[in-house]
Amino acid sequence: MLVNFGSKKSINWQRLKSNISKWSLLVIMLLNCVIGADLEFDYDEMTKALKDSEMIHSSGKTFGKSRPCVEVVDKGVTFIKAVSKKTKKLVSVSPLHKFDVAFCASESESKSKCAPESRCTTAYKWKPALTKLDSSGPPVYIQDEILVPESCFCFLGAEREDDPAPLIIL
Repeated sequence: MLVNFGSKKSINWQRLKSNISKWSLLVIMLLNCVIGADLEFDYDEMTKALKDSEMIHSSGKTFGKSRPCVEVVDKGVTFIKAVSKKTKKLVSVSPLHKFDVAFCASESESKSKCAPESRCTTAYKWKPALTKLDSSGPPVYIQDEILVPESCFCFLGAEREDDPAPLIIL
């Protein structure tokens, strides 16, 4: 059906509807690929890599006590090594990037006050960064995302106090 609104241009509504359907299907497929890619990692490898992350703390590190879990808050942290979204492995990070981080204090620094069958857990979020390519030549940095600790909260579902904390990626 062609519609003419008094101008020389006509709108073919059937074609427009068909194109919108095709584009929306493409967007849904792309979103599913991106979301699915986030879930494709080995849990144990990722947890180990996160423990091996290296960062240089700022002088303004503070302890937040407004929640049941004691949270370490640090602004202007430089990551030396972090987990890459592209490789799902530990990579070197450009020292030009500074991040604001928040994570759970270790058990030795404080006792958590979570409910029974729960534990303090650090949540992570993907943040844009430049990561170093593994190459024998001069250092080359590419656009990537790294896992950055964002917050600390009580996670329900730990059967024992020594249960490993789940890996939470927001």
